Amino acid sequence: MLVLFWACGVSGQVDPEPPELPAPDCTTGTIEVGGGEVEHRDVTLLFPGGALSAPTDVTLCTEIAAPGVAPTSTVVKVRPANLVLAAPAVATVRHRGLDDDTAALFAPDADGETVRVVTATTAPGQVEGPLFYAGGLLYVADDARVLEDHDGPLTAVDVLVVVDNSPGMSVKQETLADELETEVVAAVADDVDFHIGFVTADLDSSLEPPGTHGRMLRFGSVPYLDEDAPGLGAMVHDSVLLGEGGSALEKGIGAAFLALDDAEGDNVGFRRDEAALRVVVLSDEADGTSKKVATAESLASLILGAAPRAADGTFYAIVDRPAATAYRDVVMYTGGIDISIWDYDYARVVSELFTLPPNQLLLSDMPDASTIEVWRVPGGVGAQARVPADLVTYDASSNGLTVDPSGFESSDVLWVVYSEG
Repeated sequence: MLVLFWACGVSGQVDPEPPELPAPDCTTGTIEVGGGEVEHRDVTLLFPGGALSAPTDVTLCTEIAAPGVAPTSTVVKVRPANLVLAAPAVATVRHRGLDDDTAALFAPDADGETVRVVTATTAPGQVEGPLFYAGGLLYVADDARVLEDHDGPLTAVDVLVVVDNSPGMSVKQETLADELETEVVAAVADDVDFHIGFVTADLDSSLEPPGTHGRMLRFGSVPYLDEDAPGLGAMVHDSVLLGEGGSALEKGIGAAFLALDDAEGDNVGFRRDEAALRVVVLSDEADGTSKKVATAESLASLILGAAPRAADGTFYAIVDRPAATAYRDVVMYTGGIDISIWDYDYARVVSELFTLPPNQLLLSDMPDASTIEVWRVPGGVGAQARVPADLVTYDASSNGLTVDPSGFESSDVLWVVYSEG
């Protein structure tokens, strides 16, 4: 469905210098003194001969009407740029989706230099035929298309590494350290926005130094490293080598739970609302966490609830698989991966930690795939622009769209417009 609105202020006057238009989907045409028209998508704007005293450029641009603004979805915005009217003139608005044309009356103000629009509907918010008037804007609408708003794609990831530091773990720690060092260097090269934090599986230390009891290691004033940390690869490597002096009763589930549950305490700053969450545990024994502290179910719930969307929180386990039933339960609940600690090849897990999840937008209705459009609204309030079609993939089996997150900010909102199939 297309909507047309005339870009006048609430007072009805046109600004001498119209705001800059979004780049995509615009058509500009010149209306001559003898009359003429500008066509854009399904809308045609026609001026009769004698309406203008000089040739005038008129630009039509497709935008999206925000939900609740008008009874519509897609919009064609018309910006008459300093219309030079010979007298009050009626322009005809023709829409392929409507049976009848609509007339919009332009009239010069007393000073002869500005233009106002006189609509057929005098009470804002009322609908008269295809017309809808609100906030000084005139719309021509139908209800043939669907408009949905979705959160923008995630652009960041937070990784929590839980390391068993009990006797016999040094070689396993070294293996994980080597692979993590390689992976964070690759993540920096790929321009990934990430936090990575470290905690041991030790909840029994009486001194409670950083790294135990869910308190993450400190790096200066913060409990994490990011892509801008100097000497990042070596620091990540060394942060995994936490020794073998920890408790022999490993409690990785409890350590992860306490670390994430303390987001406003010692671990403040690690978690970000806009970031996917990845938790990985390295341990060669069964989990010994007391149910009074945490369970597989409560940790899974915390991981899923801490992520912006449930699908963006994932738990991974590098463990003694026969003994690690609790760890494997968390993996199952969150859709992660568990692998054997005895293989000494942890790449299958490590390679996933810094990968941004696909941003699948599940649609509420089945669309005609050829009509799907995705629009980006920077920060939810900025000037909207259409997302190039080659960055959008529709999957009919899930009735969802996947959007390439390149170039997006975490605060962006996506509007999806389509005709039902």
